[in-house]
Amino acid sequence: MKEQVTDYVLESLSSIKNKLTGRDDAFEAMMMAPKEEIVDLKGELTIYKAPLGNGVFFEAPKPNVDVPKPKEFRGTRSTDVRRGETGIGTYEEFQKEFKA
Repeated sequence: MKEQVTDYVLESLSSIKNKLTGRDDAFEAMMMAPKEEIVDLKGELTIYKAPLGNGVFFEAPKPNVDVPKPKEFRGTRSTDVRRGETGIGTYEEFQKEFKA
């Protein structure tokens, strides 16, 4: 009977050891993926830092576009009375138009 208990305990310990070894291998594999990614990212960072260290910046040239300037407002705007539009030249005339 004592030998059966001893065998059972040894088998249980062996089974637990195998499970833990499998989990350890899985955990190690999970940890290697981020480590490899870190190594890749450090390599990319080195590639991007190289031009900056040499003082070289990759900038696109800014386009030089001529935009026409609006004409200065002189206080009056003309409208076509034939189309039913009214002409209001200044703010005072605007106020008089609505007070009337």
